[in-house]
Amino acid sequence: MPDLDDKYSEFSREIGNDEPTQDNAAGAEKEPQPDFSDNADLYAVLCVSKTASTDEIKSAYRRLAKEYHPDVSSDADADEKFKKIQHAYEILFDEVQRAMYDLGGDSMAGLSYEQRLKTVFQGRIVRKDLTKKIKEGANVPVYVLEFLLGQYCSSDDPAIIETGVETVKKILSDNFVRPDEAQKILSLLKMNGSHTIIDMVTVHLDMRKDVYLAEFSNLGVKDIPIEDEYPQKYDRLLCGGIWCIVQLSYEFIEEDKKSAPIRINRVTPIQMPHVDLDEIRQGRKAFSKGGRMAGPDAAFCRL
Repeated sequence: MPDLDDKYSEFSREIGNDEPTQDNAAGAEKEPQPDFSDNADLYAVLCVSKTASTDEIKSAYRRLAKEYHPDVSSDADADEKFKKIQHAYEILFDEVQRAMYDLGGDSMAGLSYEQRLKTVFQGRIVRKDLTKKIKEGANVPVYVLEFLLGQYCSSDDPAIIETGVETVKKILSDNFVRPDEAQKILSLLKMNGSHTIIDMVTVHLDMRKDVYLAEFSNLGVKDIPIEDEYPQKYDRLLCGGIWCIVQLSYEFIEEDKKSAPIRINRVTPIQMPHVDLDEIRQGRKAFSKGGRMAGPDAAFCRL
């Protein structure tokens, strides 16, 4: 059964990734690298010329998405890089926004508040109707659904939304831990050697051993060692726990039967572990005019 680590194949199909031929595989190293510096030219982010056609822009986006999407890339800053790629694509693929950008104008001009929200707070805007649609057939916390929908359905394109909804359903089916299926998940972990789950994680400090230990609510296992960086970075793990996507591995060592065979490889919080007010204030400027919120929908974005 595929898990979140296997989503690369699904994601590849979504963005049109075919298996590389011998010819294009050999030429992969010659591909230009995107410019991720602050205030970088959007064309440089996508590695295209200013005369690039919409097909060339789409092709460049797909190529970069295969390399930099957070589900594929192991880079610590993959999220930020992919946001820049997605932002550049959304501006340059739209003829009106691209024309304004080329003229040095405000790329946000003419956009509705909904479009601005999706651009500025990429991956965090969720359609409640989609949440309700999936929630009716899935017994999962709303914020887990909204996190996944924000990642896969943050678009106005009906085809992308439809594909995203199916991807979310598959992720929930394969990776969300239901208490009555805990032993099934543990068996898969043992057989495959690795598995990615979605579960409530709580961490406590074992002072006798000077180590942090994690407990998985639905999976029903506890005292699993976890790296210090996670409770230090996400302190809500220590305060009642938070829902997370967790990559696990399994290795039983005959000579070390006292240690748990389960290892935590990576933890990605689903509930926001903290709110970056500076980031929100910066994003708010896209909705401001002269320091005041512009338009009748201003209250929707007010802090």
